[in-house]
Amino acid sequence: MSDDPLKRARQALQRAEQSRTTTPAVRSNADALLARARAVAEGQHRPSLPVPPPPAPPRPVERTPTQTATAPRTEQVRIPMTCGASGGAFVAIAERHGSDLVLIGNESPQSGRGTGAQRPEKLSGAYRIGGSGWSCPLCHSSGPAWLCDCPQEDGALHCGGSRGSRRYCACGRFEERLLVQAEAGLEVRGQSLGATTQARARGVVAPLPTLRKGR
Repeated sequence: MSDDPLKRARQALQRAEQSRTTTPAVRSNADALLARARAVAEGQHRPSLPVPPPPAPPRPVERTPTQTATAPRTEQVRIPMTCGASGGAFVAIAERHGSDLVLIGNESPQSGRGTGAQRPEKLSGAYRIGGSGWSCPLCHSSGPAWLCDCPQEDGALHCGGSRGSRRYCACGRFEERLLVQAEAGLEVRGQSLGATTQARARGVVAPLPTLRKGR
C-alpha cells in the first residue's frame, strides 16, 4: 500500500463512486479524507524560503606602507678663509640655514697666504657664522671666526686662531687685533654650491659661536 495520503484519498473516493451503495456518510468521509490529503500535500510541496547567507566577515583594513620621509635639502656654500694663526688660506664648506652659515668642513688647504684676487663676490644678505664641532684645518682652532675691516679684503673671513694677541689678516698683515662682538650679521664672500642632500643634517642647529669683527 502506498504511503501517499493524497493517493489513498483518491482511491477511496473512486471506490465510493463505483459503489452503488455509497451513502452520504461514506462520501462525506471520503471528501474529508481527500481535503486532509490535499492540505498535507500542499504543505509538503510548499516552496521553502531561501535561507540568507551568513554575513561576510569584516574585510581587514589595508594599511598604506609608511613612506620614507625624504631628507630635507639644504644649500651649501664655499667660503674662502684665512688661518689667523698661520696666515694660510683654505676654503671652508658651510650650510646655509636662513641667516646662519654653519661650518661643516673644508676643502684641502691651499699653499701660500691669503687668496687675493681669487676671492668671490659677497653672498646675498648678512649672516651669523659658526660651526658645531668644526675647527680650522691649519691651526685646529675652534674659536669664533672674525671679519676684518681692511679695504683690501673686505668680507674676508678668518678662523679664530692666533699667536698670543696677534692674528694674520687675509691681506697679509700680522698685527694685534681687538675683536668686538658684531651687533648684526655680516656680509661674507662665498660661492653657492646649490641644493644637495643633507647627508650631515642636524636636527637642530647648535648655537653659533659669537662672530667677531676685527679692528
